[in-house]
Amino acid sequence: MIALKPNWRWHMKKTSVFFNDNFLKTLRDNINSSDVLQKYAKERVEAADYWMNLDYDQLWELMFPSTIKRSWMVRSDGQCPDCKEDVHMYNWVIDAKNLPWKLTCPHCKNVFPKNDFHAYYQSGICEDGVFRYEKADQTLLVNEKDGSKYGVDDGFSYIDPKGDKYWFIATYLVYGQWMQIMVDGVVKLSDAYCITGDIEYARRTAIMLDRIADLYSDFDFTEQGIMYEEEKTSKGYVSYWANASGEAQSLAISYDKIFSTIKNDSVLIDFLHEKAVKHQLSNEKASAADIQRNIEDGILKDTIDHLYKVLTNYPNTEITDITLSLILDDPVLDKKVHDIMDDIIDVGTYVDGIAGEKGGYSTASPGYFFNLLSLLNQSEQYSIASLIKRYPRLVDCYKFHIDTWVLNKYYPGHGDGGRLNDPSYRHLLSTEHAKGSAVFSMTQPAFAYELYKCTKDPDFVKVLYISNNYSTKGLFENDFTVPDSKALQEEIDQLIKEQGADLNGNCVDFKRFRSAILKSGKGEHKRAAFLDYDTGGNHSHQDALNIELYAKGMKFLPDFGYPPVNCGGWKGPNFKWYHIPSAHNLVVIDRKEHKLHQGPGKSPFLRYPKSGETFMHMSESPIKAFYAKAPEYTETKRYERLVALSDLSEEDCYFLDIFRTHGGHEHAKFVRNGFSKLEVTGLNLQDTEDSYHEDALMNHFKVDEKPAQGWHADFLCDDLYHVLEPGTNLYLRYTPLNITHSVYTSNSKVCKSWQSDTLEPCNLEHWIPTIIEMQTGEDDLKSTFVSIYEPHEDDPSILEATRASVTDKNDNTLSDMNVALKIKTKQGFTDYILAKDPEQNGNIHAYGIQTDALLCLVRVYDNAQIEPVIKCNKGSFVSYQGKTVQF
Repeated sequence: MIALKPNWRWHMKKTSVFFNDNFLKTLRDNINSSDVLQKYAKERVEAADYWMNLDYDQLWELMFPSTIKRSWMVRSDGQCPDCKEDVHMYNWVIDAKNLPWKLTCPHCKNVFPKNDFHAYYQSGICEDGVFRYEKADQTLLVNEKDGSKYGVDDGFSYIDPKGDKYWFIATYLVYGQWMQIMVDGVVKLSDAYCITGDIEYARRTAIMLDRIADLYSDFDFTEQGIMYEEEKTSKGYVSYWANASGEAQSLAISYDKIFSTIKNDSVLIDFLHEKAVKHQLSNEKASAADIQRNIEDGILKDTIDHLYKVLTNYPNTEITDITLSLILDDPVLDKKVHDIMDDIIDVGTYVDGIAGEKGGYSTASPGYFFNLLSLLNQSEQYSIASLIKRYPRLVDCYKFHIDTWVLNKYYPGHGDGGRLNDPSYRHLLSTEHAKGSAVFSMTQPAFAYELYKCTKDPDFVKVLYISNNYSTKGLFENDFTVPDSKALQEEIDQLIKEQGADLNGNCVDFKRFRSAILKSGKGEHKRAAFLDYDTGGNHSHQDALNIELYAKGMKFLPDFGYPPVNCGGWKGPNFKWYHIPSAHNLVVIDRKEHKLHQGPGKSPFLRYPKSGETFMHMSESPIKAFYAKAPEYTETKRYERLVALSDLSEEDCYFLDIFRTHGGHEHAKFVRNGFSKLEVTGLNLQDTEDSYHEDALMNHFKVDEKPAQGWHADFLCDDLYHVLEPGTNLYLRYTPLNITHSVYTSNSKVCKSWQSDTLEPCNLEHWIPTIIEMQTGEDDLKSTFVSIYEPHEDDPSILEATRASVTDKNDNTLSDMNVALKIKTKQGFTDYILAKDPEQNGNIHAYGIQTDALLCLVRVYDNAQIEPVIKCNKGSFVSYQGKTVQF
């Protein structure tokens, strides 16, 4: 962090920065001009009713002190003590307004704790307004119904007969009294002031902010908090670090909203002065300046002084620093803000436009940047256009998740994010309602429109159209910064009419993020292949050279997704299983984990993988391909994968997969297709007591120890997320074209997610079918796994797929690292594919074809009148039937 000058704390805020008079006038004018905004504004004002119905003393007493522990969850893998049903992680129901100091089981609807903790809490409040256990009435710590100790929580948890701790009150304080009552109250009251201009809303906001400020600096989640049943493991204030950062921003922004009202509010000053004297507070609140100093010192400046408490996913800590510093309106901080901005946008867009975190966390930097940019757009100093001009890499930041949005409903699995086969029908730029403190700021659709205007890239508004069910109806209508939503809708409708709704379909290779996507097809017939070629980095899995495939509306070979942290937190067998190589669709060497090759990133929070690269990209229809290598992770001589997408027709395609390995003594290729049923043809599978290794959560192994050539497998997809038309039977046919020493089938465990979901079938423990092709030998083993994946509905397009030996110019047979395939299709042509081993010198020959290319396709039509299609990459020529094509 950039150091502050010693005298910065003497400064006091002089004006509202983001919610100045001009902004509030425009806001109110926009509301008055729109029936939709008037309705939405009315809802926002009514949302403050709970706090408006309390008197000032009750408002002041809502805030609790740091003397009671807080927990991020009741118990990560717990049950309801009454009904014994699982209630993991965040699934206890908390409604602090209607059922204060209680948590409700989502199954039996019984409440905990069984004692009246609020009465106990009130009995322990001392003269300074702070609860202390030594003063509290211990006789109140009994079950209200039977006087027993069952279900009783004194703030140090309820301990069940097994000795498991259930942190009911500690969790209630975070989600109920803090988030729902305090933070949400401050935000909603300040919102109501912005809409109405009624000082009563502002006054109540100030009362709550001032009381928070009295106590805020004493909160230290490291010393007082519980995370996954463990103490002293997570930093933070009231909440743990990830939330504490956003909460500090919300409190500060709410202060900016009502700042101008404080200096002339004698009612507020008199009330807070009376409270300060009565409770012997160090700041007597005898003037508006005293109140201002209390809030700024106690919340904003304390957070800036203790940024380690809000050290969170990059770059939200820095954005918290920027936001609070700008709100303080201090010229000393202004230079610091610009320096931090320059730094975080450099670092936060360094990895192909994003900060570099994997999985769902790849959206962190775009989301955090949006929060900052939308706020800056409200100030008189900045605009979106000026910020894009100054920081052009911000465009890449928001293009990344357009280029990786596959089939308009999936994001590739490359770390901790989502669930198995979980679709994403809405692009991240399509969120209509801003949340929390930024409800009046530009929404993401309006921001996307600004990006379109700055760049002329239509994809920025096409994602809004697609995410809105291929319509502009309702777009921008809930955005308080858009005075004429109909005009923007009509502009986008005209663009779609002229250009169509399809996004840019170019293949992409993110060389710093180390993943590549092949794309083809249009509309509902889009298809794609994803290749991840690294291991390591924040929230990564050990998945170097893992693949996912997409076609016919479905994601095939999906990553498991976010680990089941509801089963023991960020450790234990279930968590480890989701991360290790054998849980992915790749080749595992000697049953070992990947060796991490990662170094420090451009921020202390970030880590970057050092290894993995693509060295071939073929992008000309009808075949597209990427070839990547990453031997550093397996500590072998070779670890390479070529993935190709071959179009058969407008509707159909197949995928070619060539995996070359050299090193170790056992190579095991794993193939899983998520929720599906498996039917294998051509193998003699027998039950076996064999297993893989203890960290691989797999069962029901069967084996064919001498598999015949020509076998294949069909995965029938279980459409648990209803992404297909009802009644569709969608298969993925897997056809291996190599000789293996043995083939296993088994089931792999997919754990119940930590996320609650109404789609219950998708959120249960599943065992999904698995194929393992095994090659074994002496050390320094070489293997080449060759296979075809074909998505189809009952009727495959591939009639026959065979493999031939490859020779050199002297007709000497080359190693099976060189591949030659013949694929006959019902579309009326045969594909001949030659793939030369990159370490092979000279030309290769097969099927009457000669080439020096790493990958070559010759498509020969049954109708001899049609000229063959000849494509190649990393080569200079292809010869076929006496004809040579130079490249």
